[in-house]
Amino acid sequence: MRTFQRVVASLCVAGCLILAAAGAGRAINQAAPARITIRADRALGPVSPQLFGQTASTGTNTAPPYIAMYGQLGIGLLAAPGGQEGDASDLSPEQVDDLAALAGTLNAPVALRPQLGRAGAPEKAANLVRYANIERGYGFRTWEIGNEPDRDPAADVDGYNIQFRDFTLAMKAVDPSIKVAGPAVGDDWMTWLPAFIATNGDIADVLSWRWVPPAGELTEAQLLATPPQIERQVQIIREWWRTPRSNPKAHLQPVPPLFLSAYAASRDTGAQSPLGNEAGALWAAEVVGRLANLGVEMASYPALQGAGWLGLIGDGLTPRPAYGVFRLYSQWGQTQLAAESPDAALLPAFASRRADGALAVLMLNKDPQQARPIELAFTGFAAAGQAEVWQQDAAHPAGQKLEALRFTEILAAALPPYSATLFIIPAAQPVVWPLWVGLFLGVATAFAIIMELEERRANRELGTLRDHVRDVTDSR
Repeated sequence: MRTFQRVVASLCVAGCLILAAAGAGRAINQAAPARITIRADRALGPVSPQLFGQTASTGTNTAPPYIAMYGQLGIGLLAAPGGQEGDASDLSPEQVDDLAALAGTLNAPVALRPQLGRAGAPEKAANLVRYANIERGYGFRTWEIGNEPDRDPAADVDGYNIQFRDFTLAMKAVDPSIKVAGPAVGDDWMTWLPAFIATNGDIADVLSWRWVPPAGELTEAQLLATPPQIERQVQIIREWWRTPRSNPKAHLQPVPPLFLSAYAASRDTGAQSPLGNEAGALWAAEVVGRLANLGVEMASYPALQGAGWLGLIGDGLTPRPAYGVFRLYSQWGQTQLAAESPDAALLPAFASRRADGALAVLMLNKDPQQARPIELAFTGFAAAGQAEVWQQDAAHPAGQKLEALRFTEILAAALPPYSATLFIIPAAQPVVWPLWVGLFLGVATAFAIIMELEERRANRELGTLRDHVRDVTDSR
């Protein structure tokens, strides 16, 4: 019997050790939450609404259902036309009118691109300005000259710089209030932009360029590692402007607005990957967040609708993943804040303060397979209560509002694989009952003091009256 008991005891101990080891294994394998710190006490600068721009071609669908979907994106700038369309043909008055109508419906300013190709001419560009702004009164303020001229075998940087000056002078002779952008250069920006600044720094109102990484040569993981490159581009361009050697004509002037007038995860509009999948959407989301951190004033995604997989909306009102990302950004704030992530390569974070005082925090999870637990902490901001949650992922391609998340001080959440999650966090309401208690005690104290003073006054008057009666009595 004792032998049986010893065997059972041994089995129990072994079982407990196995369970403990299994539990320890689960604890080891379960990733600890990443602590993301939102620095509400460190503002990076204002957020320009024109950072959230989109590009419309002359064939953009303007049927009411599409207009309704565009309206959910908070479009801050409408650039047109897209791609090579502007260099291939002149814009007709009807096309300009249609663009103005779309921009009016979306309440978005316009950046227009007159034809620059072989058939382009300063006189044509000036006539386009005259029709749009003088005859029709549309007030288009930004005019971009060119569409990646570095990709045109017939173009060269010196010839473009001459064209830009001729176009600018002719267009501003019609409407001096317009802002002219260039050189709208693509891959060879390191050659074209410094030459452009050196030649046209005195008349350029906006510096524009494009960026599309060679996605066909990259894996998704490699593509998602490229967004930090935009920071280097912005820093270099601003430094070129400030340096007398590279900008002899205008280096003492403030750096003009920067305009990333086209950016996308790939040029291959016929391939769903990466333009039409989650990787392309996350790439665009991080690029926009980094541009906001840098204070870049203007940007436009290449296609609002159509243009193969590049369009945010496909045929049949089908929203692409990038559509959901821009829907999340439509709720962004006016002041960019610092956000610190311990794993910025995999879990980049961006934050802003909104006009209503709430914080908008965008978290990306670039892990394609695993959900990632996070904790949001805040400095310079009293956060508590209930956070609004919006998410874009494979289950919510168009971006969807989820169930609100209650928390106190630290917000804990799990980010799905390949996802963008927006948290809108209201400021904690101040505790008002101590104020009421203090007010009540103050009033009660004041009342007691008044009553005490009144009682003393009454006692003095009574004492005076008694003395008077006593004096009268004694005199008799």
